[in-house]
This record gives sequence, C-alpha cells and structure tokens, in this order.
Amino acid sequence: SSPSIFLLKGGEPVLAVERRHIEGRTASAIAMDLVQAFNTHCEGEGPEFPDAAAGPRQEAGFPGTFRSIL
Repeated sequence: SSPSIFLLKGGEPVLAVERRHIEGRTASAIAMDLVQAFNTHCEGEGPEFPDAAAGPRQEAGFPGTFRSIL
C-alpha cells in the first residue's frame, strides 16, 4: 500500500527509498537519486544508465508512446 523502492545487490538491500522520501518529489528527482545510487553501488557490474538530463529515450520493445523517466 505504501510506495517504496529497494535497490538490491547480491540479494541484499543497499538502498531503501521509503514513502517519506517519495511523496512530494518529482519523478525525475527520484529517478536521479536512483541512478546515482545504482552507479554508486553497482558501478562496473552492469549497464549504466544515461544521464537523466539527456531527456526521454525510446526503450527497445516498448510502444512509441512509452518514455522512460531516466
């Protein structure tokens, strides 16, 4: 019922974003926090996401109306 986001590394949580850190913030602000956390905890271990300021990008396999918040 409450929104929350967790970043897991090796099955263990390395970041927990609780409702109080989500409500009242823009999706792009939350996305930037998630990208920064991903790059901090997962750097060199998988794909990095492009800079959120680069604007919307088309995701492979999704309809043309889909736009990522990253």
